[in-house]
This record gives sequence, C-alpha cells and structure tokens, in this order.
Amino acid sequence: MTHLLPEHSVTALDVVHHADALSLLRGLRSASVDLIATDPPYNMRKFPGDTFESDAALVRWLGVHFAEMRRVLKPNGSVYVFCDTALQADVEREMRRHFRVLTNIRWRKPPYATKAEMFNKDMMRAYFPASETIIFAEQYGEDTKRGIFGEYLAAELERAGATSAEIAALFPSKTGGLTGCVSNWVLGYNIPTPEQYQAMRAYLNTHHRNGSGEYLRREYEDLRRPFNATPDAPYTDVWDFPTVGAYPGKHPAEKPLAMMRHIVRVSSRPGAVVLDPFCGSGTTLLAAYLEGRQYIGGDFAQRWVRRSRQRIAEHTRPMQAAAVQHDDVSDLPLFAAAKAR
Repeated sequence: MTHLLPEHSVTALDVVHHADALSLLRGLRSASVDLIATDPPYNMRKFPGDTFESDAALVRWLGVHFAEMRRVLKPNGSVYVFCDTALQADVEREMRRHFRVLTNIRWRKPPYATKAEMFNKDMMRAYFPASETIIFAEQYGEDTKRGIFGEYLAAELERAGATSAEIAALFPSKTGGLTGCVSNWVLGYNIPTPEQYQAMRAYLNTHHRNGSGEYLRREYEDLRRPFNATPDAPYTDVWDFPTVGAYPGKHPAEKPLAMMRHIVRVSSRPGAVVLDPFCGSGTTLLAAYLEGRQYIGGDFAQRWVRRSRQRIAEHTRPMQAAAVQHDDVSDLPLFAAAKAR
C-alpha cells in the first residue's frame, strides 16, 4: 500500500518517497522545484498501475497531475514529460492547458532496439513506432514573467527611487523618444536583454547610491529559465540515445542515464531541485545526483523505491570510500555534495 503524504509536508531533499505521484505532488510546497523530468504511465499495460479504462481516461488523469506540477514548478522552471508517440497529440493538448509547450522532442531509438524487425513487413498496415515523444515545456503567462523579472525590477526601482521614464531614457527609440519598454518588463509582456539588464544595473548603482546596497544584485541568468545547450550535445528536437539493454530487475520503462543527465544539465543549474513523481527505478534522480543537483522522487511500488535508493547509494559509497584516501577531497566534487546531504 502506498503512503499518503500530508499536504505541503515534503520539505526534505534527496529523498525517494514510497508514495502515489499525486500525493507526492500535493505534499510539495508551491514554486519549490526547478525541473520536473518524468515518465508517467502510457496505458500500455506493461506493469500494475499502467492500466486505464481508456486513453481518454489516462489523459484526464494526467491533467490532474499537470495542474499540481505547474503549482510546484518555479516561475523559471522547466518540465519534460515522456509520452507514447500514439498519444502525443492528446497528452500535449492537455499539457498546453497548464504549461507553455516549447518543443516536441523525438527520441529516435537505434536499429534493433525495438520489435520492428520481428514483424512481417508485407503484413504491416502502418509505420512501426521506433521512437518516443518527450514534451518540453515551461511555465507560461504574464504572471509568470512578472514573477521572474517584473516584480523584482519594480521593487528595485522603488528601492532606488528611480522612475520608469528615467530608466526608459537609457533605451530611446530610433528617433530619440521614450518607449514603453520598462513598463512592458514590469507588466511581464517581455523581458530585457542581458545588455539592457547590465545597463540598468550600472545606471542605478552609479546615479542612485543611497546606502541601501547594490541594486539589481541578482544575476540575469539566475532570473531566466536555464537552457544550457552546447554544440557537443543534442540541441535539436531529434535525439539519438541508446535504449537500456535487458538485465535482471530492469524496469519495463527504464530510460537511459545519459539522456536523463543531458536533460538535467541543459535545464537546471548546480544545486537545483529536480523532481520525478513517477521515478520508477530512479534514473532521473540518479542523473540529478551525478550532476550535482538535489532531487525529490517517488513511486507507488515499494520495489522501485528500494531500487532507486539502491542505485543512488551504489554511487555514493564508492565516493565516500575514495575520500578516505584523500586529505583534500576538493578533487572529488560529488563527495562534498554527498557529505552535505
């Protein structure tokens, strides 16, 4: 039997809970998570808990979870939801009710990684699915942008005693007149560029020093949604990662660790909180740990909770043992994180 968690009771980090996903989500405080990366049921009847009376029932069920995911995700957070390609349109439509969908990523599986080669091609009446969908989204709406930049900017201008018109004069129109750029930033219609942000910071700290401390202290990148794509890693909407080979105790829907580490690196910063409410065998949580992030996870099956904890512990113990051989553990970056936890 899964545990039911009291509302807003989940505050500890680096914990794998034996809990229903909805119970775990409701146990989290609002705006407490930087990244959600999760693989909910597909209604493919691979294991208990993956059976719904219809695909429509699954989508409605997911919608209840998406509403809670939006609540717990920070204004500049990201969410990745794995989805059966056949249900992608329905699931994405439901996600759009709660998030701003940015990309429909296609995880292209390598040859012989699916059952496609087993079928008699002459008898097939449709293309065989050899890929999986990952829906990538962010918080959306003016309230979100206002929460990230607008409220902070407005508070800093008030603290400095500077007017919107005074700041807008830093960014005149082509004809030299004032624009409504600052009002738009405060209202959440858009956000300044990095150059505009630095110009405002320099101006306020040069012309409005009054002993109340530095203005616009928060770094620009800390206010934006992280997206750390690089040329040497997947940065298009088609990904090629190998599937997880069969082994004793493998989760039926286990995702490759390399792919989950990629997601964590691209869409979070060191020390961020990564959530997977359908954690299965814990690949997302392990990826977060290995990338220097904190994690919260849960699964309704005690078997997979134990497996998740075991996998993370297997990576923790060798580091702790190696640290005994070092007077200075600074060359073991993950040991410091493990020790702090």
